[in-house]
Amino acid sequence: MDTLFLCNTKTLKEKINTKIFAGDNLITKINVQLPDNIGGYPKSECEYNLRAIIPEGNLSYIINPSQPYFYITNDVTEKAQTVKLMMIITHAGNVIGRTNTVDLVVNEPAEAPDPPLTPREQFDEVIAEQQAEIAEQAETISTQSETITQQGEQITELSGEVTELEADNTRLETQHETDQRYIDYLIENPPEVRLQSKSVNPTSQMQTVEPDSGYGGLSSVTVGVVTPPRLQGKAVSPTNLMQNVQPDSDFDGLSNVSVAAVTAQELGFDYANLKEGVQFLGGTGTYNPFPEQSYGGIYATAINNGLITELLCCNLNGNGQNIYLPISTTSSINKLIFRNCENIAKISTQTATNATFNSTNIGEIKFDGLKTLATEMFANCYNLKKANLLNSEIVELKYRQFANCTNLKTVSLSNTITVMGENNTYYNPFYQCSGLEFITLEENFNANYINFSSSTLYSVETIVSWLEALADRTGLTAYTLTMGTTNLNKLTAEQKAIATNKNWNLN
Repeated sequence: MDTLFLCNTKTLKEKINTKIFAGDNLITKINVQLPDNIGGYPKSECEYNLRAIIPEGNLSYIINPSQPYFYITNDVTEKAQTVKLMMIITHAGNVIGRTNTVDLVVNEPAEAPDPPLTPREQFDEVIAEQQAEIAEQAETISTQSETITQQGEQITELSGEVTELEADNTRLETQHETDQRYIDYLIENPPEVRLQSKSVNPTSQMQTVEPDSGYGGLSSVTVGVVTPPRLQGKAVSPTNLMQNVQPDSDFDGLSNVSVAAVTAQELGFDYANLKEGVQFLGGTGTYNPFPEQSYGGIYATAINNGLITELLCCNLNGNGQNIYLPISTTSSINKLIFRNCENIAKISTQTATNATFNSTNIGEIKFDGLKTLATEMFANCYNLKKANLLNSEIVELKYRQFANCTNLKTVSLSNTITVMGENNTYYNPFYQCSGLEFITLEENFNANYINFSSSTLYSVETIVSWLEALADRTGLTAYTLTMGTTNLNKLTAEQKAIATNKNWNLN
């Protein structure tokens, strides 16, 4: 039982208690307790309206307050849901008060139970059920009878098919016996086959040879002889125009053609105009636009006792030029000799040189026995991807040798290097090399001020390989390996201990 409280729109002094009783989906009875005076008006002069608020709209019920109970027979709703009940009090058409809403849970409409059957109705219902059951059984018997009839027809049809199959089997057995007797006869009395011996002429294309009519096959085939062509060897004199050489009429073709020799002098050609080393018509050119000694596009402009003391960078504007210097040079070579030669693609040298390849298009370098690298030797080589210094004898690597090589990915360093840089990061050999991923240190690497912090792309495996390759400096001055905070945070305490236990500082 819920209670509704009146909210008086004028005085708010009085309350009306309205008790709601609900059963299933019907409001069966409403008991309203009203004061004698509501909002200053006698209750007999007021009008009362009960509202059922549902999602689809509102249902209103007019209540006569002179009755102690009010019965409502209308359905509040035809489906299960929660409705809100509220009473509105009016006087002379004006609302003078209303109650708070009360939730009422309404169930699904219950179906009214059927009235009880009389004995006669019960008897008739039992008789009707038995008659329906008998009719159903009669229908089942009729269906089964039809099925039996159909099965009998199928059996008769299958019996006829079996009889036909047995007859076919008898005929096949008889035919097989007849065929077998004929085969046995042919084996004992083979027929005579006429074979033909035939001759044919050769053709330029493959041909099929078949026996003539009346023959069962070929005993032999004779193919005529092919006459080889007659070939001519012919000699002609050279001309200043292209000539077409044909065999004479008695020949089928040419076996060879000989053209008489002609000298450069007969053609008015001067070997002094042909590039030095080029052979033509029995002679060798002597023209050399650079009188200095040439080494594959690099020209030596000064040689003392077999050692090049000065080089000239020339003829390097082609696509993908490679430089290889197998010769010895002195440290007096101009260190800017290759600078801005943009088309140099690869360097492989055993030369101890201060030559600088700054701002070139080099993609890979490999040094064997090299002892020194010039300052910024490969700086700004944006195409450089691989640098192999494992077989070098370099001792110092500290003056921005690879600065700004942003695409440098792989570096291999020899343990002959004892100085890797300075406290000033600007002089780091790998300054701004942000693309580095793989750096290999030769075992027992022992260089101070190592700085690989320009890149954060190293894997943990690569970083651990550095720590394992470091020389043991226990009892000596501690050296420093700088890798940057990001790379350092990739390591566990145990991995960092690999270096610190060897007296190396990590930062």
